[in-house]
Amino acid sequence: MRLVATGGLGYVGARVLRADWPGDSQRVIIDDRSVWVPPSDDPWPAGTQVVDADICADDLPSRLRPGDTVLHLAAITGADAAASPRLTRVNVDGTTRVARASAAAGARLLFLSSTSVYERCEGAVEEATDLAACPPTSPYARSKADAERAIAMQEAQDALAAVDEAVAGSSAEGDLPPQA
Repeated sequence: MRLVATGGLGYVGARVLRADWPGDSQRVIIDDRSVWVPPSDDPWPAGTQVVDADICADDLPSRLRPGDTVLHLAAITGADAAASPRLTRVNVDGTTRVARASAAAGARLLFLSSTSVYERCEGAVEEATDLAACPPTSPYARSKADAERAIAMQEAQDALAAVDEAVAGSSAEGDLPPQA
């Protein structure tokens, strides 16, 4: 299996890609190194390839193969996200480009969104929850909700296999464990 991770050098990607994966998973990281780069004293699994590329500008289809699993993690996050002109460009337009490239290559897409899209919902959010009744209010949450809609449209057009939603980060309950 070939696992291609956009934003793989970020907070979540650096942990996910160092985890044990079944078989001899080849790991390819696509990252522009603009947000965070993990310490070099924490090595990647053997055979991991790091590709310097921008999901918003570089040729993504040429980097993907049929049967790849694309783990889309690239995003602008944090308190500075609201003021960043890159917020929509990366979180929405970049996600759309990754979804289109994945569909064109015949790759599976795994998109990690954010529970921030449910920030105004009260109580537990379930699949049947009417999200129109509790729309996101922060610029970051709106960008992630817009990205989810873009992926849903791509799924309808190209039979793209996509999964979304995950919780990870410094403020998330059940945060990812520290690296050993």
